[in-house]
Order: sequence, then structure tokens, then C-alpha cells
Amino acid sequence: MSDRDNPRSLVEIMNDVLSTVREHYDSEYVYYIEKEYEDIDVIYEWCAKHVPWQRDKIKMLPKDQRPRWMEQEITDTTEDSYSVFRRLDENTVAILAAVGVHRGGCEVDLLRSVLAYLPEAITLQKLQKQQEYLSYHDKLTGLYNRNSFVSYTTDINPDELNSLGAVSVDINGLKNFNKEFGRDYGDEVVIRVGEVLEEYFHTANVYRMTGDEYLVLVENITYEEFMKQVHGTYTKLDNISLGLASLGCAWEKIDMNFKNLAEQNENWIIEQRRYFHAHPELSFEEKNTTGQIGKLLEEMGLTPHYYPDYNGLWAMIEGGKATPESKTVALRADIDALPVDEHTGLAFCSQNPGVMHACGHDCHIAMLLGGIRMLMAQKEDLKGNVKIIFQAAEESCHGAQYYVEHGFLDDVDAIYGTHIWGELDAPYMNFESGPRMASCDNFRIEIEGVSSHGSTPHQGVDAILTAAYIITEIQAIVSRMNDPLNPLVVTVGKIEGGQRFNILADKVVLEGTTRTHSPEMRKKTEPLLRRIAENTAVSMGAKATLTFEYFPAPIINEHEDLVLIARNAAAKMYGSDCLKPFPKMMISEDFAYYMEKVPGVFGLVGSQNKSLGITAKNHNDHYTVDESVLKRGAAMYAQFAYDFLEEKSK
Repeated sequence: MSDRDNPRSLVEIMNDVLSTVREHYDSEYVYYIEKEYEDIDVIYEWCAKHVPWQRDKIKMLPKDQRPRWMEQEITDTTEDSYSVFRRLDENTVAILAAVGVHRGGCEVDLLRSVLAYLPEAITLQKLQKQQEYLSYHDKLTGLYNRNSFVSYTTDINPDELNSLGAVSVDINGLKNFNKEFGRDYGDEVVIRVGEVLEEYFHTANVYRMTGDEYLVLVENITYEEFMKQVHGTYTKLDNISLGLASLGCAWEKIDMNFKNLAEQNENWIIEQRRYFHAHPELSFEEKNTTGQIGKLLEEMGLTPHYYPDYNGLWAMIEGGKATPESKTVALRADIDALPVDEHTGLAFCSQNPGVMHACGHDCHIAMLLGGIRMLMAQKEDLKGNVKIIFQAAEESCHGAQYYVEHGFLDDVDAIYGTHIWGELDAPYMNFESGPRMASCDNFRIEIEGVSSHGSTPHQGVDAILTAAYIITEIQAIVSRMNDPLNPLVVTVGKIEGGQRFNILADKVVLEGTTRTHSPEMRKKTEPLLRRIAENTAVSMGAKATLTFEYFPAPIINEHEDLVLIARNAAAKMYGSDCLKPFPKMMISEDFAYYMEKVPGVFGLVGSQNKSLGITAKNHNDHYTVDESVLKRGAAMYAQFAYDFLEEKSK
């Protein structure tokens, strides 16, 4: 092997150069120093025989004790020490000095000539070292080396890992083996072990960490497949390594966390929210909204399914690890707006006069689209299917009923829904067991009396007075017929009746709503209303007819396993502090139609941020949201679906 194949080290080169300089000046010492400001960063020394080394002492000297040759050039050849300086940059100076010169009268030209090249030599050596460090392959085996492993640990994306297997192989006693049988034979063993690892772990990263140690990292592999490869490797190594190789292994499943993916998609999610906010459509009129969502789903590689006589659409993500026995989880977002004139002043405010996304359904659309985008990135790892519904007409109180009646849930095992909420502070979320929202049932009472002149009320039957008694009496349902621990609302919100100030009304119509968290009380409310209305009317000589319409049932998170999956998903991504209690409410949500058919869980994403002036509540003409929470809502859609399928596949 020629000298060119084994280049000398920088220390060897510097020693040769400084030795030559010392001999030329017959000095006791020669120093090469680089000072940055007043700190010595680089120092090389060569001294005469029988003269003690001073480099460490020189480097540690305080500035006021340093020799004169280190602080200024000395070019007077009558002095006992010479030094020349060269500025390398604004803050750094190089010094070459001959100290304790015995041959007087020499010129300093040699010092200047040598100083011109030494900094460049040091710089080139540093670059060479960097190149060696950045060499990611072992010379003997051609496999990855330790530098590659460091790079792997730096660049790895945890979001892309579902599992990680590791195999460690040690070639025991390799040094003694080399001494006894020769280095070449030992190298053959090393090479052959590497070849076996590549053979059995051909999709993995194989690293030669040291001369006698290998490490194998296998991403996204099942435990069964991993152990199969480990067993094959062990058997093969036992046959070819003369008993020198020992093997250890470990495998771990890594929980999928969508937090980072959501952050990467945040701008896109916000962009979608702003588009849909600017283009709101009322219940049963969401044609363009449906079309735009379908277009985005197609861009993600999904097939949107439309309804011939109804707005909204659905799609299915078929998991890469799904089997005929796998579960299907549904994710729902509502898409309709409200008949409200917007006064938010947003740059992307409604372009449709009199229509506004004042309930946050624009956010629901964007969050679910973001969740779908993330799930599609992990599609091959899904252990089941994810069915998506973008639902029309939630504000009608019964938009969801259509999809249930048309079979959307027939192949669904559970459903997840959420609502962005103006009374819950951002960025908190809420997933609690038990009642969360009330039922919403509406009633209409028609009262028939007999008209007469206002001056002769005894000749008629006053429908208005009868209505007044009925309104008063039905409140007894709340105060006397209902358990006081159970929230119940019976509200008359509209009265129509009468023709003229001096005519007894012969007809009055009352319209109202009932709300409760109790399914049992909900069943009792209609007959109680009917009995009170009819009997009160009879007592007044009138007639009352009740029409009762059932709309959404109460939202009750009664499936503890689903609540736990949702809470754990939130805590996994954002810590348990992201969950905040929130009282149950008397408003309603037609998500209940789905929950009557299949197990479901419903939660809240807070949108209020007082520090940003975002305080308006849902259905207000100034309602808007802290958009930083949208990525959380999107991540929850994806994380819940992924974790549900993982949990139910066990």
C-alpha cells in the first residue's frame, strides 16, 4: 500500500513543519497559535530535546502574564524571540513564533512564508475530517455506520412509525480471534455477519456500530413477522460465525400521534374554513357546499357518494390492514348555515347576504377535511374502515334523520362527532360521560272557542283566556310532575289568536318546545301536555288539540369505552390538561339520531379567546373562532378513528 493511500495526520505534518522551523532558528521552542479575541483556540508546539513542553502552560496563562511575543510581532533579530502575525478574519489572528533563539541575526522571512500556509492546512484538515464524519457507510462491509445511525435518530419522523424492532448482534472475542487466526479471516466473519443481517432484514436499516457490533432497526413490522426474521437470522449466524455471534432483540408498538401531522396541515385547514365561511348555504340548500367538499375528497383519492334528492355526501376510507371482521367507525360534520346577517368584519365574511356560518359548521367541515387528509396519509396502517358523512340541514333539527333512514349506519359500529363552542375557552376540549345536550321536541296546541262581542263575553267561549290557563298549567309539568333533579324545559314561544280588540277570539294557536336529558321524562311529556291542554280547555268550555313532533333525542355519552378513547386521544396529543369540564346544556343536536342507532360519542372544541376579543357565542351575528384550535379538532377526528380501530382490533 503506497503512502498516498495512508495520508499523514495534521499533527504529523505540523510537527514536521515546526521542527524544521526550530532547527532553522536554533530555538528552544516554536509555536503556532490561533487566537480568537484573546482566547487561544489552536496551539501547536515543537521544542528542542531536553526542553520541557510548555503548550498547556502557555494556553492557560492570563493575558497579563503572556509573553511579549504572543501579544505583538517581534521582527527585530537581535531579540531572543521572533514572532509574526497574520489576521485570518475580523476576530482571529494566527501567530508563528520562534522562542529562545540561539542563532542571532536570522531573518524572519521563513516565519512569514510558513505562516501563509499553516492556516490553510488546518482548514483543509478540518474539511477532510468533516467529510469523513459525513461518510455514512462502513468501508469494510459497505453497510451504514454510526454516523448514519446518528442521522437516522435526528431525521426520523415519529408520526410515520407504528412499530419499531431492534436487533443487536455482537461478535464476541473478535480481537482475540484476529490475533489467533489473522485479521483477514476476522474481517471475513464481520462481512458475512453483515450479509446475513441484510439477507433477513432486507427492508431494514443495518448499521455497523463498532468493529464487532451491529444494530438493525426495522420500522412498521408486526411482532410475528419480526420474530420470524430474528429466528432465521439467529439460526444462520449460529452456523457461519463459529459461535462468536450473540443476538438480542426488542420490538415495540408505537402509538400513532396525529398532533404533528395536524400542525403540518394547519394552514390548509384554516384555508378551507375561510372558504366555507365565505360561501354559506342554508339548510336543505347546501348544493355548492356539497360539490366543493366532494371535489376535495376526490383530490385526496376518495370516491364521494351523493344522494339524489338530498344534499350532503359520504365517503369511505378502506384501511390497508382491514379484514372482513374489522370494525367501521364513522366521523360526522354538519355543513349548513343560518339565516343571519353577518357583522364580524372578517376579510372572509359571508358573500351570501342574510346567510352566515354563525354556528361554526364551516369549522366542522374544515376540521373533518383535515382529519381525512391525515387519515389518508396513514391509510395503509388502519385496522378497519372509516366512513365519513358531511351532513346537511342540522339546523332544521332533523337533517341527520334522512341519512339514518337511508342506511348510512348499516355497516357502522360507532360514530364520533364534535361541535366548536363559543362558551368554552380555546384551546380546551370536552369529552364527558352522561347527558351532554337535551332532546328537542316541538308541540302545537290549537284551541277552539266561540266568538262573541267583547261586551258580552258570557255569550262566547274565550280561546285567549283558555290559552292563558293552558300556558300556566303546563308549567306544572316542570315543577310538580318532573323529578327536580332532572332538567326539563317546557316553553311556549309563539301565540297566534284573535281578530279584533272587541271580539272574543274563537281560535288560538300555541307553539312551543320541550327539552330534557331524560329519555323517560321525554316519553311522559307528550301525554302530560295532552291531558292538561284538553282538560283545561274542557273546563273552560273550549276544545284543545295537541300535535307533538319528536325531533332529536338527548345527546348522552353512555358508552364509556368510546368516551375513554376520545379522552385518551386528546391527552395523548395535547396532555390531560387540554380537557376541561363543561356543564351539560339544554340545547339540542341532531347527532342524536345517529346515537340512537349505533354507539357514539360527542364532544366540544373551545373557540372563545378573550385576549383576542373572540367572545361572541354561537348563533350570534358576530360569532367567530380562534382558528388555532382547528388543527386540534382535525387531529381529534383522525386520532379517535385510528385509536378506535386499534382498540377494537385487539
